[in-house]
Amino acid sequence: MNGLREMNFSHKYKETRKYRKYHQDNKLVDEILAFFSAHDESTYKICDLARETNVDANVLSKWRNKFKKDPEYRPGGRIGYHRRRFTDVQERAISDMLRIQYVFPGIIVRRKQLRNIFFEVWKSFDLEVRGKLTKNFFSNKFVSNFCKRNDFSFRQMRKKKRSEIDEADVARYSKEFLEVFTSYPWYLILNMDETAWNFVYANGQVLAITGKEEVDAQLPDDYRKSFTIIVTISAVGGKHPPIFIAKGTTPLCERQFDGMETEPSEYFLDHSPGNTNEDVIIRYLERLSNWVNHFPCVLIMDQYTSHITPKIKAKAEELKIRIIYIPKSATDKLQPLDRRVFGALKSMAKKKFADHILENGKPYTKPEAADLFMHCWNEIDKKVIESAWSFKNETWDGSESESSSDEDFLPYDSDYDSEEEAELDKIDEEEIRLTNKEAKEPILTPLRKRVSIMRN
Repeated sequence: MNGLREMNFSHKYKETRKYRKYHQDNKLVDEILAFFSAHDESTYKICDLARETNVDANVLSKWRNKFKKDPEYRPGGRIGYHRRRFTDVQERAISDMLRIQYVFPGIIVRRKQLRNIFFEVWKSFDLEVRGKLTKNFFSNKFVSNFCKRNDFSFRQMRKKKRSEIDEADVARYSKEFLEVFTSYPWYLILNMDETAWNFVYANGQVLAITGKEEVDAQLPDDYRKSFTIIVTISAVGGKHPPIFIAKGTTPLCERQFDGMETEPSEYFLDHSPGNTNEDVIIRYLERLSNWVNHFPCVLIMDQYTSHITPKIKAKAEELKIRIIYIPKSATDKLQPLDRRVFGALKSMAKKKFADHILENGKPYTKPEAADLFMHCWNEIDKKVIESAWSFKNETWDGSESESSSDEDFLPYDSDYDSEEEAELDKIDEEEIRLTNKEAKEPILTPLRKRVSIMRN
């Protein structure tokens, strides 16, 4: 019984739950396997080994028997293996192929597309059943486990940072917001915002190497290519025609949108040398005044540079448009378009966009991307717009809310496949904390409650 005197284990299994996962204690497993390798089973008793290691004797007996048959055996190595579709050799070949053909060149691969790749590879491996398979053969859970085993993960390509929020400005905004909702007809309360509609790639998670600092993708063109769209909604759930902004100094540049299939009466074209400038906003205010038949109205918009100039304020006063400026860095919480509408638009567009890139190897043209926007815009339901103005589901205590944000000028959000899991349409957003240092209830709570009462 020489083995008994040499049972000097530095680790013992620590029981943490009823279902004991002995195999997860890697250091203890290493010591036990080394003990099996160094000692003949006639020199010790399993029950003594169980007392020393705190591992069940039946488990140790199984480990020893399997280790005798296979010196490469390791406990837990086959857990979940019944759910795997490929052998170890096949998985290594597939992961190498993914790195060489997709990840290293920077080609965008989403979860849905990775499942399709698995599906095509499996059909080539098993010729007898290829005609009997469906595309649901590979689940999102399989994709998750495959990525974990092979050091892949889905990660954001970039992230936007925001600055601190001025609580005094939030208090000013909440006061004005409540005032206009009690003194103006709601169809005359409007929200305007610009968003960049990118027609080269979709911002979101792509297949990448776990732990790699840079997460890049080889895009078919300059990923920054996009055009600006001005969007307007009303507090009664109404939509006004969007305005597509062409880049250039004269109206001739608006020909960039030639070839659109959407009826010209459903949208407007304008132009600007870069981002929307003062002249574009003045022309927008004139259109807005026409939309409301020149009645006095309210326009809620952010404090972008071209929105806050004296010339813009004078023009708004001339047209009897009262402007309420949203506090800086709080648009994702306080601007209706950011809270619901832009997220819904991009959620509708992302699947078609990602499939188009992978299947065609080239991006949308500008007219095609504009038509895609119009298709999504026409599909937006009135209830979505109404919900953007309601604060009854919003939290203002610094915790996560259920709202979606547009992250200002980032185009498409992270890509999940459509109907299979509950989290698929969540939009990645920066957490904005609106707290009141002097009170537990934050300053927008009265506004949230009172507007919710009016809406209901």
